[in-house]
Amino acid sequence: MPTPELSKSLLTSSNPELKERLDNLGKALTSVIEEATKAAMPFIKRGPKSKPWWNPDLSSLRTDMLHKQRKFVRELTRTSREESFLWKKDYLLARNTYFQAIKAAKQEHWNQFLEKEDPKSIFKAMSYTKDENKQRIPSIRSSSDTLEKSFQGKCDAFVKTLFPPPPESEPVSWDHYQEKQ
Repeated sequence: MPTPELSKSLLTSSNPELKERLDNLGKALTSVIEEATKAAMPFIKRGPKSKPWWNPDLSSLRTDMLHKQRKFVRELTRTSREESFLWKKDYLLARNTYFQAIKAAKQEHWNQFLEKEDPKSIFKAMSYTKDENKQRIPSIRSSSDTLEKSFQGKCDAFVKTLFPPPPESEPVSWDHYQEKQ
């Protein structure tokens, strides 16, 4: 437990030896924590096929767009909206160019993928484009004991089963009804 005199000497920098020892202790503790973090937490390594359509041109366009965005935001804080219009225009043009280039790169990659002639790529393309949300409803037996196969027949069977008609009741007699006064 540090004494008040040591704490005071550290705060007033009158004891350089203590300050140096504490700095070294802090650096050693920091390096031990960093080594433990590196050993315990794996870093994400992007695989070579994470974005196969990415190219160096897109990297430079992205850098340019972000640079112009920062310039626009900086000018927006310094000046009014009307005065920073040209900066905004530059940023929007760079942004549109960047996203159009991404779209073109994706399209070009898809076309190259489809132009391959090996059977694996053909079936892979079919699996990418196939709608997997189709879930076929099996034939349903309706209340009249018939097997419904059409979509409309299945819908009618569901409606009749889930929403039966209300039960019959006797009509209300209003003969003995008296209004409150």
